[in-house]
This record gives sequence, C-alpha cells and structure tokens, in this order.
Amino acid sequence: MTLFNLRSKAVFIMVGFPGSGKSTLAKQICAKFHCEYLSSDEIREKVFASGRFDASEQQQVGQLRQLAYQLMYDTAQTLLLQNKKIVLDATHLELAKRKPMVSRLEKIKDKSQFCYVLVKTSRTIIDQRMQKRATEIHNPGESMYDAWKRVYGYFEANQTKGLLAWPDPQTETIDCITHEELLTHLD
Repeated sequence: MTLFNLRSKAVFIMVGFPGSGKSTLAKQICAKFHCEYLSSDEIREKVFASGRFDASEQQQVGQLRQLAYQLMYDTAQTLLLQNKKIVLDATHLELAKRKPMVSRLEKIKDKSQFCYVLVKTSRTIIDQRMQKRATEIHNPGESMYDAWKRVYGYFEANQTKGLLAWPDPQTETIDCITHEELLTHLD
C-alpha cells in the first residue's frame, strides 16, 4: 500500500493480540495522518474507572467490555460524521464483533476508506516486553505480566477453537497492511 493510499484512509482499525504493540503504533498513525485516537483500554480506565481487562466469561466483565466497545464505536461514529479520521485501538480479532462494527461505520464512510492494521508480533517478543512491566500492578495481587499471560492464554485458546481470526481482505473487502509495511511509511 502506498503512502498516498494510506493518506486517503479515514478509519484505521488496529488488529492484534494483547501486548503486541497496537497502541504504540496507533499513536504513531494518529500523529502522521492527523487522526483521533480511540482506545478500548483508555475508555475502560477513564469512563469505567477500571483498568481490568479480563477475557473470562464472567457476566460483569463481559458487560464492561461490551459497554467500552459500544462507547468507542459511538464516539467513532460522531467523529466520522464530523469528517475526522480515526484510529480504533482494540484487539478486533473476533469476527462476530468486528463485522457489526464495520457495518455500523460504513453507513458513514465507504469501506474503501477503511484499513486494517495487522500487528502480528511473536509471542516471544510480547512476552519479553511484558516481563519488563512485570512489577506494574494490573489488578490487586496480580502483576501486569501475570494478567497478560492469563488474557493471552484466553486469546490463544479461542484462536485454536476458531473463535478468533485475522481479517481476510478478500471476504471482508477492506484493505489490510502489516505493521512492518506501515512502519516504512511513518518515518
């Protein structure tokens, strides 16, 4: 994808496992292409006063996640209606949730203006990054690293079960760019 094509995008959708570097890259995209940054993590922390990300099936946790995503997509719609570019920072690995989000946003912007940013960082590299943050407390009694291992395990198990999937540009008809390719345009 060329720099010209990237400049024409209005919606950048980050896709990747927890700890893969999505947020860092998302902020670089915002700076380069003058986008508004929307993060499910930040919404959970600011609006719901909870840094907790727990991929368990507990009803309260699921409701919190759903509300954070709902608020993020509501805000995305508002910004797109104001003709602003956006970056959506969340895992976006669940097709069952990704598809309705895209349908909702394409009522405002054509899908040709969307771009999936695939952040496929190896588990080894993510593990090393998260170990450096091991002393940070995520939940009472649980380090950031322990929380990441728990959540990452959930994502790995669900990917194995076929519940999570990377976007397929042929079936979803949205441009995709890898984080490696995108980095060449951010200098």
